[in-house]
Amino acid sequence: MVGLQSHVIRPSSDCLIHCSQSRIDDFDLPDWLPAGPGERVIDERTSLEDLNVMAGVLSTLDEDDAAKARIWIEEGMSPAERLSPLVFANVALQADDIPFYAYEAGTRFDPGVSSNEEAFALTVAENDPELAEALDGRFGPYLDLEAIGRDLAMDCTLHDDGYLDRSVDPGIDPELYSRDELVCLAGLDGGDDDACVMSGLDVPMDKAVVR
Repeated sequence: MVGLQSHVIRPSSDCLIHCSQSRIDDFDLPDWLPAGPGERVIDERTSLEDLNVMAGVLSTLDEDDAAKARIWIEEGMSPAERLSPLVFANVALQADDIPFYAYEAGTRFDPGVSSNEEAFALTVAENDPELAEALDGRFGPYLDLEAIGRDLAMDCTLHDDGYLDRSVDPGIDPELYSRDELVCLAGLDGGDDDACVMSGLDVPMDKAVVR
């Protein structure tokens, strides 16, 4: 689960942010939220209500889902007019469709792999018999794995723990679920049901447990 401590944030609490009345004046972003210029999901205009909805939704997901949503947004792949907690929650809910993949042959933190480019080249070799044969051959030790990986990753962004394939368009919709649906999923709708009916899904989704 995504670590937001208590996922309902009230003005009197001292957790993720410091609040004044019902607006956010100062805050520390967790590392799974985009923080670059033009990428902020949370700013001084963000309402506590929307922040609580996002936190509640994320409490139902794995932390990897939030991390993939951050990468997707930082790459500018989400066409939302303005980023917001509700947009981030929507993208995170579609994280399974985001084309971010772990390296198959180790990462740059493993012995013998000194860069993300090398890790990517070794990953490609897992499914490319010609490249695998070259690497295993007589002159394999002399090949520049980093240069090979850099050339092969022209349509990808390489990260320490995997790569984003920018050539794939999974059709992520930053407004797929309405605010009411997200409020339900966050467990903030006041209803007694344990699940929420979501757009386009045949099976209801379990809602968060408000603590």
